[in-house]
Amino acid sequence: MMKRILALLFCAALAVSLFACGTPDASTDGTDSDASASTGETENKGPALYDETMEHKFLVTDIKNGAIAVLDLNKCDGDWTKLTGDQCVVWEWVSSKCSTCKYPNKVQAGIDDAKLRYSPYYKEDVIIACSSSGWAGIISYKTKEVLFEVLPSNGPHSIELLPNGDFVVACSGGSNWSTKGYLCYYPISAGVNSRSSELKVPSAHGVQWDPQRNLLWVLQYDGVISVTVEKYGTKNATLKKGGFSAYFGDGDASGHDLSPVYGQPGKYWVTAGNVWSFDSERCTLNSSYKNQGKYNAKNVKGIAYFADGTMILTPTGAGTGKSTYDWSTHTLQIVHIAMSEGRVKQPIGKVTRVTFTDREFYKVHTFSKDYQ
Repeated sequence: MMKRILALLFCAALAVSLFACGTPDASTDGTDSDASASTGETENKGPALYDETMEHKFLVTDIKNGAIAVLDLNKCDGDWTKLTGDQCVVWEWVSSKCSTCKYPNKVQAGIDDAKLRYSPYYKEDVIIACSSSGWAGIISYKTKEVLFEVLPSNGPHSIELLPNGDFVVACSGGSNWSTKGYLCYYPISAGVNSRSSELKVPSAHGVQWDPQRNLLWVLQYDGVISVTVEKYGTKNATLKKGGFSAYFGDGDASGHDLSPVYGQPGKYWVTAGNVWSFDSERCTLNSSYKNQGKYNAKNVKGIAYFADGTMILTPTGAGTGKSTYDWSTHTLQIVHIAMSEGRVKQPIGKVTRVTFTDREFYKVHTFSKDYQ
């Protein structure tokens, strides 16, 4: 009987430790010990390969044209430079051509973030988007009509649509980021179009819903924090800081993007001065991981990642030609893990930079409505 009790106690303790999310103390060791759990590769499945049978659609925010475009790598026939032409564009929304947008001037100033989601409220696939000039909205993917729009202040930089259809906007606070950055909540599912809650978050730049824990991960200036939603699904829904967090901790701050590692639930990419991996199960931010030399780049504003290891980044200062803004870029950096010729056990990273003459990018996301 005593052995059975001890066994049960051991199992309970193990379950708690697996769920527990650590504190910042263990989040910045910079070692490779966590690498296999932080990237698109697993030790059991071997190296990730570019898989032409998999979808490789990604969504970019085109600041120069006040537009959102969906591009498809698989339509490039292996030549990524074809992305600059029309054959790889599968969908596009241009704010100046939208007759249903009430505030086109706000949008044309530059779209910062956009994602694909399914809205149970509107019962269709939608594109959620925001502009740092003070606009956020929901666009029908099918008709390109604006279904919902609001005018948050202090630089909207990221958005999220929750599984019940509620809308969240992360605002950076601009030059006053330490005091005016915040997260605001719109309980659309309860039929309310105005915000029900606002939470101070210094330089809020990224937000993602975590379906495993039913909470939001929010990227602020110096790290990632958890935010819970109280009274979820009601008109009085309220944002509250959770108990989990992880910080850069070595001076590399100014977080810009938080993006899922598709194929590995609970894992995210984070951009600041460099590219980091965030493990939400352990609450660790790691600056060292497999293929770091290929995936990493300076001043990256956005990341799209596919389950086969393919990654697309928007690094500022890359390519040729001066961008309109310090935070935009003409160039997409594309990385895929391929097998070196004649050495099938030696994976190598292929890096290609494609420069556009008629677009400038800020963020890029994998074209998927799935939460991770």
